[in-house]
Amino acid sequence: MPLPSAEPPPSSSRVVPGPLVAARQRLAWIYRTKLKVLAWVLGITLAAIGSISLAGIPWLPAVGVAFAAAAMSVGKATGRLNRLTCLSCGRDLSDHPIGVHGIACTDCGAVNQPRRGNRDAPAIDDDQGEA
Repeated sequence: MPLPSAEPPPSSSRVVPGPLVAARQRLAWIYRTKLKVLAWVLGITLAAIGSISLAGIPWLPAVGVAFAAAAMSVGKATGRLNRLTCLSCGRDLSDHPIGVHGIACTDCGAVNQPRRGNRDAPAIDDDQGEA
């Protein structure tokens, strides 16, 4: 007679993620960033409107503080866009070589175009084929 093992059977060890977790994993990094920025800006706007109407705070200082808070939160959320970043998964691509079609991410396989004016981008000459 076999001894009972401490491990659960393989079929019950698999955890099925909920619908919100699965949806969040499917969203690309850039879309998650956009949703975060939208949520912060809407929250700050609603807080400013609520404090003006309910607490009787003068509107000019409240709008100024709300504008400054929105600018700071958008700047913090989008700070990684200045670097070479994969727009699908958010991985830093600064150490990856740039090919003719762009930078291929090793994590997700997405091909990302370097921004214009990047000195590391390969020069493509149209006159090479003509003689």
